[in-house]
Amino acid sequence: MTNLIEKLTDSVHSWGAKLSYGEKVTLDGHDILPVAAVVFGFGGGEGSGEQPASDTVPAGRGEGSGGGGGG
Repeated sequence: MTNLIEKLTDSVHSWGAKLSYGEKVTLDGHDILPVAAVVFGFGGGEGSGEQPASDTVPAGRGEGSGGGGGG
């Protein structure tokens, strides 16, 4: 999981300009440069462990995972 998130965050800096700005177009003598706001989000997760029994919770084995993304 960590390796995947590192790869995604390493590539984000190259996405911004390509996604934010379109190709310049000339229309009726005016140069138009399409621009948009870009938002990204990522996530992660992990987990494990043993849950000891208590007065309110039975004993158990903990597990976990995670994920994420954005755009």
